[in-house]
Amino acid sequence: MLRQTLLRRAAAPSRFLNLQTPSVLSSLPLCRRITTSSDSSRPTPPPSSPADLPAFTSTPDSNPAARPPYLVSRTPSLFLPVYQDTKRGGNKKLTVLKKIEGDARALKEALKAELKLEDGQIKINHVTGHIEIVGFRKDEVVSYLTKQGF
Repeated sequence: MLRQTLLRRAAAPSRFLNLQTPSVLSSLPLCRRITTSSDSSRPTPPPSSPADLPAFTSTPDSNPAARPPYLVSRTPSLFLPVYQDTKRGGNKKLTVLKKIEGDARALKEALKAELKLEDGQIKINHVTGHIEIVGFRKDEVVSYLTKQGF
């Protein structure tokens, strides 16, 4: 029969290093009196004109036809989802574009024209919805997508 052993709890690093923490909290008063004027307690009204809006908000484009019919979402770390992949033991090099929403065919045709590719060099994987380009062309695809505003 196996005997149960007591597991010791890990000690704090300050015990190993014999560090003394300054008692900052003991030097602070227990409560502070905060005085406010009656004007500062009122909420500020919302901006009345678009010039008063913060710079990070954007107004929608007046011409919706100028927007492309596709959207390429960014990754959680705010990079574009363009990846380099190898197959067949490293003999076949691919560039894969993921996270495409909307008309992937229109994006394929735009990339084909921009990168001057032939029909067999770019394709859409209909199972995953990714666009695969023959060769390592990540820098060119990323520069095109940033130029388009993605």
